Amino acid sequence: HIHILFLDWTGLDSDPDFTIIRGMSTHQISLDEARQKLSEAFEGIDLSKHRRILVNAPTATGKTRAAAQLCLRAAKQGISSLVLVPLHALGKEWGGHLQEAGLPNRHIVQLYGPTYPQVNCLHVFKAKQYLAEGQSRIFHQLCCNQKRCSQYHNCLHISSREKAEKAKVLI
Repeated sequence: HIHILFLDWTGLDSDPDFTIIRGMSTHQISLDEARQKLSEAFEGIDLSKHRRILVNAPTATGKTRAAAQLCLRAAKQGISSLVLVPLHALGKEWGGHLQEAGLPNRHIVQLYGPTYPQVNCLHVFKAKQYLAEGQSRIFHQLCCNQKRCSQYHNCLHISSREKAEKAKVLI
């Protein structure tokens, strides 16, 4: 899997598992130059060697677009990608960027947790309790099965988990 994280995480310069892209201040170069530099940095990533990529660049420098292209390149090489975003709305945006990059929708899966409001989980209170304790496996064993959940076959959480196994990009 390829993990793309947009963070400023210092102290990893000597870690061979990470590719770090940073130092693109738009105070020193134009926005177009920053975009070109970032695009070239992404194109230079050897996916067979670098599986975790950390990006620190200003807003509007093309981080998402370049990363979407990288996910497409990884998918073509049979490598799955994991994109972490803090909001479901950003996940939907990412899905659009991945499609614009050329990745078919069937290869993109956005995961939905049982506490996400649109999932409308019958066991949301148990979910919050178990997940807060780091016990997602126990929650799924107790609540996410056909015998205990009348919404199992129509559950957004369950369907996203089932589709995840075949996805090229998980969001």
